[in-house]
Amino acid sequence: MMKNKQDLSRRDFIRNSVMAGGAVLLSGVLPSHAQTPIFSAAENSDSPEADELLRGVSDIHLHAAPDSKARLGNELEFARAARDAGYKSMLFKSNDFSCHDRAYLIRQELQGFEVFGSLCMNRVHGDKVNVFAAEKAVTTTGNLCRCIWMPTQDAVYQNIRYHGKKEGVPVVDDNGRVLSEVVRVMEICAEANIIFATGHSSPEESITLARKAREVGVRKCVVTHANSGIWKMTHDQIKRCIDLGAWMEYSYITNLWGPGNGTARFRADE
Repeated sequence: MMKNKQDLSRRDFIRNSVMAGGAVLLSGVLPSHAQTPIFSAAENSDSPEADELLRGVSDIHLHAAPDSKARLGNELEFARAARDAGYKSMLFKSNDFSCHDRAYLIRQELQGFEVFGSLCMNRVHGDKVNVFAAEKAVTTTGNLCRCIWMPTQDAVYQNIRYHGKKEGVPVVDDNGRVLSEVVRVMEICAEANIIFATGHSSPEESITLARKAREVGVRKCVVTHANSGIWKMTHDQIKRCIDLGAWMEYSYITNLWGPGNGTARFRADE
């Protein structure tokens, strides 16, 4: 039986996450009232030997503090823990804020460990996908923005499914065509050779985005948590994305813990 999350060591946490599938997704795991970090200062002062199972792992989807909601720990804590466990690299994600700038500072503290950040096209950047924000992200000191996500918490599809309202930051028009500003962000990702991620778009929107991304020349298109909740794809939809050259992101962390972890919404076997 897995330990209680407050007793779980940083090494066991990362090990269990990777054993379950590799994509460490913390969003939805932590109850909104929880504030206690998963790692204590005393634990972080240790340097456990790298675990062979984890050596060379790269995590491309990790939520941590600082953020606009409670998280299990901060970015520096997680980066240090991942380095000590044998990870090759990690990429942080924040729904509301840039984190590629913080990645630059974390690298100054953890010399030699590869830490990257990303940018999500949510309402904090405006009511539509913000091309200017994308342009600035890929030119920030260190060139550490390695992924631009389409809208997540402010995706139109998510608002329709969760709140019954057609509002948010759109990625396609009423006829299902990819919006011009989204195409321009794809071009920016292609030019910088970074990940273009579909965010919380619907399965069909994600297929449309993957098709357009291939046309534009994006080499790293990722379909976000295609096995989870309202974004779960059928086998046929997954195959269509793969045939278009997209990578499928599978998230497993929400299946690891007990009450409050969102399992009912994110079960991989439903």
